[in-house]
Amino acid sequence: MLRGNYPAKADEDGRVKIPSAWLESMRESENRVYVTSENGESARIYPLKFWHEIEEKLARISSYNTAKEKFLTRTNYYGQEIELDERGRIVVPRILRDAAQVEGEVDLLGNLNYVEVWNHARLVENLNNRPITEEGASILQDIERGREKEPRIELVEFSAELLAQLKKSPFDMLDLDPDQFERLICDRLHAMGMAVHRVGPTHEPDGGIDIVAWPERHSTFPFLLAVQAKHHRIKDRKTGPSPVRELQAVLQRKDFQAGLLITNTWFTPSALWEAAYRPHLVRLRDFEDLKRWIFDDFLHASEWREIPDSIEYAPGRRFRIPKPFK
Repeated sequence: MLRGNYPAKADEDGRVKIPSAWLESMRESENRVYVTSENGESARIYPLKFWHEIEEKLARISSYNTAKEKFLTRTNYYGQEIELDERGRIVVPRILRDAAQVEGEVDLLGNLNYVEVWNHARLVENLNNRPITEEGASILQDIERGREKEPRIELVEFSAELLAQLKKSPFDMLDLDPDQFERLICDRLHAMGMAVHRVGPTHEPDGGIDIVAWPERHSTFPFLLAVQAKHHRIKDRKTGPSPVRELQAVLQRKDFQAGLLITNTWFTPSALWEAAYRPHLVRLRDFEDLKRWIFDDFLHASEWREIPDSIEYAPGRRFRIPKPFK
């Protein structure tokens, strides 16, 4: 187990000496380690056996997973397999050395199964700017007292921090897994004033419905909304007409007044045509709608697109719908 802080100095060639207390772990794989980083802020030194465990886990994840792709792109960009010399030193690769400012005074921090190399001044600044929160301190106290809580699955797990990240980069919705995507939808429906209930865990039988929603507060005209989420990892992949037909079929045989089909990409022309046949029954919302919802914009004119500009209530007699956004 790698723990503690060992101050050291990086020479002009980017060489850093591994503390003797850690050398045995580092030499287990024929004196070779993997040096890399996820963001270039600091360097990570993995004993090869631990890096191989990470690679084995990654190999079980689909190659279309964008989070996997981003992780590998970054760790490959910064990373190199390095051999320890006879004095127990490693050379931090040039690209990573420049990004992480591995020069002069550095700190080697043990992180259980890898060593993190920080520029000393940058580490101190990072510690000052990122203090432990009250919530984090509470979790640490529970761990110390042997009362670590089991992870709970609930709506609030879609954090404000993640929502803030999506505001900065909406396309990161593609990086959400299907479960997170459903939680995002629940969070946004709740922000609209809806009560929400997830039918079951992702990938389990759900009868064609992922989420049930209804007005949370007293409503003169209460209704039940059936929600189906269609999640894609690739932005060029669109949702076709089949899910529209499936949701229409569900609504005809169950006690719902309306259906909502939401995708994190877009719909094909055939899907749009299928939904337009019964716009009062199934409404489609795509990436552009979700972008507005992320910013709490629920009253945009686009939300009225299924409502006609006018209706014919008798032969030759029409009534114009006074939409608030026109």
